[in-house]
Amino acid sequence: MLYFSKIRTLFLLHLFLIPLFLNTQDNGVREVVNHNNTFNNNPTIGGAAPVFNTNISPQVDVHTTSTIDAIGVKIGDILIIVKQTITTTINHTFTKGNYDYIKQTIANILWKNRYKIAGGALATSYSAMSLFLIVDYHQLNNSMFWAQWKHKSTFEDLCAIPQKELARELMLAIGEHHYNKDNPTDLAYPLIEFIKDIDWEIATIKRYITTTKALKQLYLMSIFPTNDKKLNRATKMLERALFIRHIFLSWLADYNLTSTEKLNA
Repeated sequence: MLYFSKIRTLFLLHLFLIPLFLNTQDNGVREVVNHNNTFNNNPTIGGAAPVFNTNISPQVDVHTTSTIDAIGVKIGDILIIVKQTITTTINHTFTKGNYDYIKQTIANILWKNRYKIAGGALATSYSAMSLFLIVDYHQLNNSMFWAQWKHKSTFEDLCAIPQKELARELMLAIGEHHYNKDNPTDLAYPLIEFIKDIDWEIATIKRYITTTKALKQLYLMSIFPTNDKKLNRATKMLERALFIRHIFLSWLADYNLTSTEKLNA
């Protein structure tokens, strides 16, 4: 701590002296005062008036350049000494021996507390992963999930419905769920919001499935808040979500194709 106190003091002195040194590099001050006063009294012919001719021209020259330059050189020498002192102090403080000592001290602390550190890391990882699983599965139970659309119909029932009819029902549901309150005639807003929602749902379900499968492969599923039943349900919901997005994208492609044909007609 004593070394760091010295370094801080020398560094502050360095910052204080630099502006003073720079100010001493001026070219000096030169002041010239001229006073020209002339009184001419020319007498008339035959008169007796006296004549006064007075010329006063004092000059004052003040030269301070030499003195200031000398002070500047002296301060420059002081700054060089200060820099050398700081460099020497740093070199003596941060030696290889000190570095090895600090490194060994940190290693000893880590080794001494290795069980506490490992336990804390495991507890943090377990808590974070459990929290993710709980939150993701809670989202899967959200009735507003598009994967829950027409939940009374099985996936096989959805596939049995004609695609155009299913697409029409889906577009009606999107319009009711995502209409623009500020501009109800905005037809693009519901479609954009639906794409955002369905993509987010698919990403959430995939994350839950991936995490659960990884825990199952490591034989850790039993100690986490998940099981095979939840994994199977998430898999089926992912299948429905991908199918619903496919229906929407198919309708969108047909709509764009029809609009292009009308413009070209």
